[in-house]
Amino acid sequence: MIQEFCIKLLVMKVGKFVSLSAMLFLAGCAANMGTAMRYYNSGDYGRAYTQLRRLADKGDANAQYQLGHIYAYGEGVAQNYAEALTWLEKAAANGSVNAQTELGGMYEQGKGVPRDYSAALKWYRKATVEGDAEAPADLGDMYLHGFGIAKDLKKAAACYQLAGSRGNLHAELFLAWLYKNGYYGFQKDTVKSNAILTDVTRLQFSSMAKMREGIHDVIFVHMEYTKTEIRAGMSGIAVIGFYVKNQKPFDIQLVKSSGYPPLDETAVQMVKDSVFPSAPVGYESKQLYFKVPINFQLVP
Repeated sequence: MIQEFCIKLLVMKVGKFVSLSAMLFLAGCAANMGTAMRYYNSGDYGRAYTQLRRLADKGDANAQYQLGHIYAYGEGVAQNYAEALTWLEKAAANGSVNAQTELGGMYEQGKGVPRDYSAALKWYRKATVEGDAEAPADLGDMYLHGFGIAKDLKKAAACYQLAGSRGNLHAELFLAWLYKNGYYGFQKDTVKSNAILTDVTRLQFSSMAKMREGIHDVIFVHMEYTKTEIRAGMSGIAVIGFYVKNQKPFDIQLVKSSGYPPLDETAVQMVKDSVFPSAPVGYESKQLYFKVPINFQLVP
């Protein structure tokens, strides 16, 4: 059904809930925050919400960010962009770089507010300056597409590289994909593409080697599409769970529906059609588990 699309890998946002410098100040709240995140990570959003709301009302920036994220994605509550914006703005004002980046995304996509590329750029730049790993990739997207700023492929590449240097390996994978295929005006360069892929694969498996077999990894996939029937209103996130061994996915399951069967079917098929990079020597037989949220989003 969907014929025209591009895939972009982005690192998942992980809340920076307790910094070393704030640990003493938050010592009294740490147990509640830890409890809240255990509930959240187990999918018990109702209990997570109760804990997070208590902390957020006391001014905890990380709890405010997580609460805004819950409202933005409708996790255990009715999706409410106005509430999401309220909490994300509070968190951003209190120094949460995750909230700053997510606010940029809401302004870029027009979620709960009129689309405003200038505001998106402001938040992405602020979070980038403050060391976030995802914001540079988002900023790279703005340069890549020319959203609210002059299109500049060199700056886009530099942003993806900066994100990669901060641990956002998926931003580097996207850059490798651009070089490999020559998309968006990039000149095909297999040498650069292969160099990036080699480095990313090495880093991924170096990290995996420190964990038990059966590692759970989460990758965000952002798919843009333009088919007329999709423009009729279908958009959402389908979460696919699967195992990978010897470069091939298997036991593929729909963990969470996007709300639209055609999108769910497309997400499953995308995973089925994927071939994963070869593992370094010594890790070829590892069986790895992945949960992949595939975000189907309308584009202008």
